[in-house]
Amino acid sequence: MREFWYRGFSILSIAFILMMTIFQNMLFPLGVSAAELNQSGIVDSFHMKQTELRHGDRTKIEVTYSDKNDMMKSGDTLTLQVPENLETFKGTTIPLNNDQGTNFGSCEISQGQVVCTFNDTVEELNNVRGSFYFMVQAGSVSAGTTEEYETNLGTNLAKQPYSITAPEGGTSPGVFFYKTGDMQPSNPHHVRWFLNANLKKEYLNDDIIIKDRIGQGQEIKEDSFRITVDYWNGNAFSLTKKEFEDRGFGKITIHDNTNFDVVIYKDKASANAFSIAYKTAITDAGESIDLFKNEYELAYQVLNQDRVEKTDTFTVENIDQGGESEGDFPPAGTVRLFKTVSGNEEIPLSGVKFNVYKQDDTLVAEDKVTGEDGKVEVSNLQPGSYYAQEIEAPEYVEFDQNKRIPFMIKSGVEQGIEIPVQNQIKTTSVDVEKMWKGDETEKVTVNLLADGEKVADVELSDKNNWKHTFTELPVVHDIKDE
Repeated sequence: MREFWYRGFSILSIAFILMMTIFQNMLFPLGVSAAELNQSGIVDSFHMKQTELRHGDRTKIEVTYSDKNDMMKSGDTLTLQVPENLETFKGTTIPLNNDQGTNFGSCEISQGQVVCTFNDTVEELNNVRGSFYFMVQAGSVSAGTTEEYETNLGTNLAKQPYSITAPEGGTSPGVFFYKTGDMQPSNPHHVRWFLNANLKKEYLNDDIIIKDRIGQGQEIKEDSFRITVDYWNGNAFSLTKKEFEDRGFGKITIHDNTNFDVVIYKDKASANAFSIAYKTAITDAGESIDLFKNEYELAYQVLNQDRVEKTDTFTVENIDQGGESEGDFPPAGTVRLFKTVSGNEEIPLSGVKFNVYKQDDTLVAEDKVTGEDGKVEVSNLQPGSYYAQEIEAPEYVEFDQNKRIPFMIKSGVEQGIEIPVQNQIKTTSVDVEKMWKGDETEKVTVNLLADGEKVADVELSDKNNWKHTFTELPVVHDIKDE
């Protein structure tokens, strides 16, 4: 007899007999496991735009994919491994849409993986295909060295090489001032900016004045200011905006969320270097901007030299990633029947047989059987009215042989039609009774498993006479007593 395993509350009560009524049926596992596609051959190619990288460089990885056999299902995933010593801009999402805005799924970017999850659109269309690209940043290697790597993103494609190089360190500052910025992979919704002044630690004749202007798509984070002071003797320390002002180094005046002024007093600035770091938050409008611009005006005078006034702009490249997907409806003159479980439309039904007739009952297609994806197509139909009729189905499927499923093939259209058809699954019941051998306990719990997965449980005790009937259990096929 088929066994159903259970757990009790006491080790002393593990020996009991589970009596059940089997209507010559076995439980149907409600739910079809989503598949992981990275070894399925769905990935056609990948390309790293730049393969000889320096520490901190960014590059794009482009991936193309296609469903060769129309087997993709809702919930299927494509998981790609981020190459070694490359870092993604985590916490970002790439939608996979077609030109009409229909969504096929999305790719979630995390620390070490890119996981694309597909939705039910992939089941509705043929020849699903697409591409996406994401940005990575090169990690660190030892100064003056080049490290060689290779990757296939965790797919079954051939591996491709890439390298990361770090230059020799120890260069001396050659300018009085420069501005720079970047975006960190761990924080893709902010831009970091740096104002670096008096890098050669010269003596000054006047204050250093910087006027900073933030470009479109950004807003200053007032609490993000950090000022690093590097004294002439090599002693360096970091200050908040308030500490910078309270200790008499200068003044930072924020006018609004897009501009501020910095004054570094000459007596504090002389012979000391300063780096003013702050962040800007990327606004909703800024998400689509390619480059974030930041302008500055600088004025200073080194002792016994002419006064310098300078205006310049620095830009930071936004994260560039995206994707698209498309698929085809059945061709003109084609009807696709898509069989699923009623109430659980994500579960396809295979092995259902159809005939297709003209409206006048002329048979035009016979014994068309749904595949594992629950689909079957009839092609080369002339314009007109038709109906489909189920003539056979697996024993666990309820169907009406007399039910007609009408449809029309129209003239002058470029695509065929898909008709969803749902069926109920037959149900049965299973009786259980606890029969004691040895000492009794007050209660036990019986877990009912189908294919190793728990589908129901019940607590048995004197209150229910140690008996219970599991009802409305879906069935799939016959079994035999052993």
